[in-house]
Amino acid sequence: MKHYNDTIQSLDRGLGILDYLSRREEPVPLRELTSYSELDKSTVYRIMKTLVRRGYARQDEKTKEYSLGPKVFDLSRALATMLSLEKEVAPFLKDLMVKTGETAYLAVLLDGMATYIGKESSHEVLTINSEVGRREPLHCTAIGKVLFAYLSEDEFQDIIDKDKFAGFTMSTITKVIDLREELDKVRKRGYAVDDEEYKPGVRCVASPVYNSGGTVIAAIGISGPGSRVTRKKLPGLSRIVVKAASNLSAHLGFEEV
Repeated sequence: MKHYNDTIQSLDRGLGILDYLSRREEPVPLRELTSYSELDKSTVYRIMKTLVRRGYARQDEKTKEYSLGPKVFDLSRALATMLSLEKEVAPFLKDLMVKTGETAYLAVLLDGMATYIGKESSHEVLTINSEVGRREPLHCTAIGKVLFAYLSEDEFQDIIDKDKFAGFTMSTITKVIDLREELDKVRKRGYAVDDEEYKPGVRCVASPVYNSGGTVIAAIGISGPGSRVTRKKLPGLSRIVVKAASNLSAHLGFEEV
């Protein structure tokens, strides 16, 4: 396995081993990884222990052999979603921006964070802009709440076990019991609101996007300054966002019952 002077050596070694695992159809013993990587056994063991802990590799309890872990497949699914949505979503984001006057976004769940994969910027002088690729927490953003609300209980528990629920503003939800109540509201009304919970002076609305199988694969929404996105306007803006999500979902093959 080659190494390069301008890379982080431990990361390069770990990714090289993951690449090797991806090409093997059967689980691989530690000695084979040691031979491939040309590293000493203790170094490879530490790398694999880290990869297993982070979910990028798994170790069979009986044979002690290694294979790719579930996190790799989560990333591949997220990438497939991003690539397919990137081509489809642009006109829907533009329409949403025009109808609301605010910056419109599309985000997917990636490694426990809401990750922006599409954006149509508002034409207003004062706008709220987050770049494509930016990642934001789930518990205090509108798009994050939507992505959080439709997870299975196991997926939900896995995230809350790792997330510290940081308080970004005085309005941020920081208790699990309160978050569960909030996510129940999201599911009942079909949209989520960030009422200055992540950034002071910023309000957001988002709604779920479904694929043809009825699975929530993304969240579409808007963000704007509180001076324009007032609490009085939230009901009307929410209806527009929900309609945009419904239109995009239908475009992707989802049929509402």
